[in-house]
Amino acid sequence: MLYLSTPSSPTVRAAMSAGLIGCMTTPNQGNRIPAGTVWAADNGKFGKNYVGDQAWLSWLCRMVKRYGSEKCLFAVAPDVPFDAAATLECSRPWLAMIRALDLPAAFCAQDGAETDGMAPWDEFDVLFIAGSDKFKLGEHAKALATEAIARGKTVHVGRVNSHKRLLIADALGAASCDGTFLRYGPNKNLPKVLDWLGQDQAAAAVRAGPDLSGRERHWHPKPSSWISADGRIHAPEGYRTHVVHGAHCDERDCEACIHDCHCARCNPWCYCDRPPNPMLPGGEMRFSDDGRLTAEGLVALADELAEALGPPWVHDRTNQMYYRTELASPEDDWRISIEVAPGRHKATATGLTPTLDGRWWKDSEQATIGFTASRDPEAIVADMRRRLFPAYARALDIERASIAAELIRRNYFAKQAGHLQTRLPADARPDLSVRDHRFDAHWKGRGGSYNRVDLDHLGNTVRLDLREVPVSIACAVIDLLGGRTPPQPMAHNRSSAPRRHARRRAASRHRRPKARRP
Repeated sequence: MLYLSTPSSPTVRAAMSAGLIGCMTTPNQGNRIPAGTVWAADNGKFGKNYVGDQAWLSWLCRMVKRYGSEKCLFAVAPDVPFDAAATLECSRPWLAMIRALDLPAAFCAQDGAETDGMAPWDEFDVLFIAGSDKFKLGEHAKALATEAIARGKTVHVGRVNSHKRLLIADALGAASCDGTFLRYGPNKNLPKVLDWLGQDQAAAAVRAGPDLSGRERHWHPKPSSWISADGRIHAPEGYRTHVVHGAHCDERDCEACIHDCHCARCNPWCYCDRPPNPMLPGGEMRFSDDGRLTAEGLVALADELAEALGPPWVHDRTNQMYYRTELASPEDDWRISIEVAPGRHKATATGLTPTLDGRWWKDSEQATIGFTASRDPEAIVADMRRRLFPAYARALDIERASIAAELIRRNYFAKQAGHLQTRLPADARPDLSVRDHRFDAHWKGRGGSYNRVDLDHLGNTVRLDLREVPVSIACAVIDLLGGRTPPQPMAHNRSSAPRRHARRRAASRHRRPKARRP
């Protein structure tokens, strides 16, 4: 049984070159095939961002030109996942083209392939067991694999990511299988795959070798340690894991509690552990026991970010709370909220937009990014400049244009409200204030209201909503409720029109007639 995977790390590529495993490649993968490696070409239909049939064929031709066809196990024709009838219609035109490139053609057996006529046996060389788990692990896949072997075809099984699945593929008589098990944690999972394949010596050699990332074995602080203000690493009392020249020490009050790290990507802290909890100058911890930023840690983070941003950015603590604080740039009139986010060492930065009454409002639609608070402040600031600042600048341009339009609307309504105020009785209770529409919409759902008038009429309170009512109609309604007769528009003088028409007819009689054209 040969296991095919992606060349995801230097040690995996070395194992491929040694013939321990094979390489499965797709158009979207982009990795080079290691020298001397047995490889197979998948079409990439199972997943996202399929390149298209013509682009897939062009890519396959380039692969043959670059790596040759001698080491290629098969090339999978375009298929339709989980649909045997559609796969037959989609794959059939491409099988002959694959063979024309001197490559073994692979046909995917999808759900429903057990029906007669769903497998063009004479047109392909490799039966690729695909489809859903129910189909792949059922009797239909077993029957198809048995028939394929009887016809002299090779069987391959896809999506094999456990030892149990590999045993099932071996029971089907498959010569090869593939999976994404080595894509995630290749350095840790490669020895497991070699153990599945029965290559115990190779697995032991990989485990005993250097770090699979290419670096030597390295050490890191334990999660229970912290960094003091002097930069030294401290550990709680009772730990005895400090290593001195390869030997563990027995110092009970050791200040460098560390552990052996096998992680492939350690920059600057390994992924299998979390960074130590830095101690602030006042003795407080930057993070709590569950990994969230403390109030003191948030203040320290904001001070570091303001320093990294440089002038004119400052840490403004005017609206500071235990879970949020703000960075301000007075010259540019920018303001960014730094808040504690759920999760270990997580925080968010949100651009705030101004309102007409001088407040700053955080809208969920505005620019927001998340970041890890334990990162270097310079890296966080670089991320903010790249991801947050462009979106925030666009949001501010839109918001300031809206504020200008709101000022024009507010001035107009102030004049109309003044005219309406003169028509109100003495016992009216008006609320004719006009505020920012977006902010008011937020508070309206919490019982607030504006632009209304409460009138007492016959012992009842009549409420007028004047947001959409023209002022002239509102004045007429108020006059009626107050028992006054609204002013009537001037009536049209019926006698003036006939006299006007008579004068026009008399004037037309005395006009000199226009000369006619010959």
